[in-house]
Amino acid sequence: PVVSALLTMSLGDGFFVTAAVVGIINFVGWVLTVITRTHKLTDLCGTSGIAAGAAVLLFSSKCYYPRQEIMAGLVVAWGIRLGCYLFVRVLNVGEDRRLRFLFPREGEGWFNAKGSLFPVKLLGFWLLQFVWGFVVLQPIATGLYNKSETTPGSKMCQECSWGILGIFGAILAVFGLIFETVADFQKYVFKCNPNNEDKWMCTGLWSISRHPNYFGEICFWFGVFFMGLPCAWTGGIMAACLASLSPLGTFMLLRSVSGLACSSWG
Repeated sequence: PVVSALLTMSLGDGFFVTAAVVGIINFVGWVLTVITRTHKLTDLCGTSGIAAGAAVLLFSSKCYYPRQEIMAGLVVAWGIRLGCYLFVRVLNVGEDRRLRFLFPREGEGWFNAKGSLFPVKLLGFWLLQFVWGFVVLQPIATGLYNKSETTPGSKMCQECSWGILGIFGAILAVFGLIFETVADFQKYVFKCNPNNEDKWMCTGLWSISRHPNYFGEICFWFGVFFMGLPCAWTGGIMAACLASLSPLGTFMLLRSVSGLACSSWG
């Protein structure tokens, strides 16, 4: 009954739009990765899918209210900034050692169960990236598709007051985006200096936090969540709970999977 109720709301359209955009971009990324046998497109496709998803959600919902425009705009800016940074970084570094196990060794064929099982394991990785993109976009999807009833061609959302929570979320999201950007820039400059090879950075923002880039990332997605929560709440408690998966999932991802758990790789 809960799933049925969700899918009869405009929120169900938001799920479809999010899944379609993020899914198509990640599928194309997987195909190109299989063909080229390089992981250099991984982060670029992952962040591009999220940025594109936010933009398409805004335009498809016809919900051109200031809050929704700012939310979507911030996510698009986040995706473009982070995607370009990570793409330039991987071009300079040449390889992410964490992803070696996904690719075949020299002379290894496809579907080798004793080896990399290429490209099956690689597909699993891209499916996880698709899930990540779908989940983090939930504050946007639930904030832009929050009407219980809609008519063809009408707006999929209703306007809601900013309130203290919405204003706090906007400030937190902007702060997180700037903080993460500065941290990444400082680390990039540090790594470009050959005298700093094999050294741990402890200047700038890195002198007050071991992982300021992750801190900024977490602040950003919590900010987006708080900014959109009043709008998501108009779609019901289930919509609000779905939106909360974005910051919580980001925190767990950075804490236990791709962030702190792998930080020894730099």
